[in-house]
Order: sequence, then structure tokens, then C-alpha cells
Amino acid sequence: MRKSYLFIAIVVSLLLVGCNHTEDSTINENTEPTIVYPSRMTYSLRELTKEAEIIAELTVTELVEVIEVEHHEFFTQEHSVYKATVNNYLHNELGYDDEIEVLQVGGPNWRYSDDPLLEIGETYLLFLDNREDPNLGTNLVMTGGPTGRFNKIDDVYVRQLGHTGEGNLSRLTIQDLGKAINDVSEEINIDLSILE
Repeated sequence: MRKSYLFIAIVVSLLLVGCNHTEDSTINENTEPTIVYPSRMTYSLRELTKEAEIIAELTVTELVEVIEVEHHEFFTQEHSVYKATVNNYLHNELGYDDEIEVLQVGGPNWRYSDDPLLEIGETYLLFLDNREDPNLGTNLVMTGGPTGRFNKIDDVYVRQLGHTGEGNLSRLTIQDLGKAINDVSEEINIDLSILE
């Protein structure tokens, strides 16, 4: 009698395990992405201009790839690589051409709450610097994360994440932004006539 109960328990256990087995998928389009709420420092415009190696108005043309990097055994972070056409360089210390790739932390399954993914076809003004990572190689990334990103809305650029104390520097035309950069930076002198 005990053997038959043991046999039934084993069969039921195997059936339950078999029914609960699903295919592993790295990108599941049926689930909402994990949203992470970071605690981060923000960069002032002066700090951005000091750290950035490129300041460019660009239009994102395609998502090149999503790279997953495992941090420890239990946490995987996604990084999206975008190709973009540069409409205008305000500062180009690295000598890049009219097409660049930008790496952004986040992807279809995981992203920061204050830094939505870049969108194909949208125009941005980005402060960028070259960074090297042992898992990702060398890439252009947004200086200061979302504080180095201005989203184009009609004819103005709206800063993704502002810095306290900057007030009127969160919503500017490209000419006003160029002038503000010149005012706070000793190293960068943007020719404002190219922004007309």
C-alpha cells in the first residue's frame, strides 16, 4: 500500500513539474518591462560641458542591438545600441562623422524610470562621452545619463532630467542652448551662426 502511494506521489510530482516547465526567453513581448527607480546625481550644464566630448543634435535611425550583461548571478542589465544621424555638431572633440552609435542603459525588458529609451525617428540634443566597459567595450554614452539628454519638442529642446537651480535652462531653442553652453564653458566656444 505504501509503495502505491509513493508511486502516485512521484507520478503527480513529475506531471506538475512537466506542466510548469516553460521555454526560457530573453525578450518576452507579453510582459511589462522591469522599471528601476534610481537614485542618481544630476549634472549642471557647466558639469555637462566639462565632461562631454561630443554635443550633437541627432536623429535616431535604428536600434542596432540589445546587449545583456549579467551582474552577479541574479541580475541582468540590458543596454541598447542605437544608430543615429548627426544633424549638427555643437562640439566634436572626438572627430566623429555624420553617423554615430550611442549606447543607452536599458532595453525592452528593463529600464530606468527617469530615462525612457530613445525612439527611432526622434531628434535629440545629446551630451556624449566615450566610455570603456570590460563587458561592453568602448561606446558613446550620454554624459550624466538623462541629465545629458534634451528631447526635441516642436522648436525647443526639453531637458529629460533637470538640475536644481537651473530654472530656465530646461526648455531652450538650439540657439539659446548654444549660447548657454558658451556662457558656462571656458573650453567650448560654439559658433552660434551655424545654429541659425
